[in-house]
Amino acid sequence: MLRGDNNTITLPTGAKTRIEATTWMEITIWLAAGAPTFGLLADVVRSVPVPLAPTKFYMEPGQPPMETNATEKIEMIGDFWTVSKFETEMMGAPFVGSCTLGFEPHTGKFISTWVDSMMPVLCTLSGKQKGDTITMEGSFFSCMTNSVLKHRTTEKHISKNERVFEMFCTMPDVTEIKMMTNH
Repeated sequence: MLRGDNNTITLPTGAKTRIEATTWMEITIWLAAGAPTFGLLADVVRSVPVPLAPTKFYMEPGQPPMETNATEKIEMIGDFWTVSKFETEMMGAPFVGSCTLGFEPHTGKFISTWVDSMMPVLCTLSGKQKGDTITMEGSFFSCMTNSVLKHRTTEKHISKNERVFEMFCTMPDVTEIKMMTNH
């Protein structure tokens, strides 16, 4: 039987991988029993659009960020995933984005996707939780440089229904810059 606490999974003797040690039903039972990641995802659910503190978009390094008011709605999809809708205005145009976020017990990682109305790119990231922060990384096309760049996000959980999200990207000269913050 699959057992877990603090994001660890104990494998039965002789099992070489998590998949050999578990069935999807066992994973479902583990998550439904209150695995730490399940609670973390459920804590940020917002069934109606909620105004966020001003969202900051860092358009150019060394320049003050552009601040905008935004709303976000986050819903659970079953016990494993959240789907969010983020809405604001950027440079005088509507900006709408959607994120999926979930935890894959077989990899021990959080997985996320992002799409928005200003970028013809599907962004995918994966990473781990350390303490109250989920850090994820992914490489995907950047319209800013017309090339594939490494991106990193941090999502710090302050309390139930409160988190701070930041996104960074590594430029071709390997300088990491902050792209956005929302709270």
